[in-house]
Amino acid sequence: MQGFQIDANIYVIKAFNINVFSLTKAMHKYLPAPFALLLFLSCQNIGSKPRQQNVMSAADYTKPDSLSSATNAFASENSIAPELLEGKTMLTGTYRLWEDADDPTLLIDTTWLEIFAKGEDVDIKPLSFLIENGFDDCAGVNTKSIKTENKTILFIQPGRLKAGIKSAVSISKELLWPGVNTTFKCHGVEYTLAGKGTINGSETYTDDADQTYAFHSVSNYSLQLTGPQGNIFTLVDEESFNDTFIELLFVGDLDGDNLPDFIISAPRHYEEERTLLILSTDISNGRVKAYEAARQFDC
Repeated sequence: MQGFQIDANIYVIKAFNINVFSLTKAMHKYLPAPFALLLFLSCQNIGSKPRQQNVMSAADYTKPDSLSSATNAFASENSIAPELLEGKTMLTGTYRLWEDADDPTLLIDTTWLEIFAKGEDVDIKPLSFLIENGFDDCAGVNTKSIKTENKTILFIQPGRLKAGIKSAVSISKELLWPGVNTTFKCHGVEYTLAGKGTINGSETYTDDADQTYAFHSVSNYSLQLTGPQGNIFTLVDEESFNDTFIELLFVGDLDGDNLPDFIISAPRHYEEERTLLILSTDISNGRVKAYEAARQFDC
């Protein structure tokens, strides 16, 4: 892979998913830092209100210094959007059976591998799962749920990865809004992740612990990785997010080639779970291939 030299650790990114209309007490459990927020939405909680919400329009919003630049300053003119590939990975959770092809058991079996969180690291093991049949009252269709005993991040078809624990590197958990950069070192070599795009406005929230944090409305977003030789690789490329954003979780080597692999969960709206798996062996000529897995839970 020409010009892309990175060490043997993995970088997993998980989406930061916020429903600005639904902030419950459960979110406090997942807020060790102001921006570490996970919301678990369902048809039943849509419409609930946060304890406090202050909304600023784009006209009222003044970007901080780290975000104070015109759209063109964040442009990714020399980068290439990732190519999305479906059917090679899958998420745990409940799937609606609108038609026979929606049955998740038609795709996965015990030959697949499970990638799951183990402390700050991840572990990869042969998949062991249970299927639970159900009915979605909101959608009015039958469902099948895939359940495991672990904190599953992703399922993947066999042949790409080997089982074992993959160690995490140290990296900031700050959200990479447009204009925000973070650096990390792999085996002494430094790399940069940078958020690009436009901030159109901001909303601030106060949780039950009186912690205040901001959420931005973003468009024309890309997340870019710069390697040691200055080459730029686009890991995420999205026109817009509907009350969602990305969150950095983990980095290390998944496929054993001493280069970093990436998992990016990037829902485009608050009633979607969507994860992208990027392996360094699939990056060539500046183009990233991302294995895409998604499921919807809108009502």
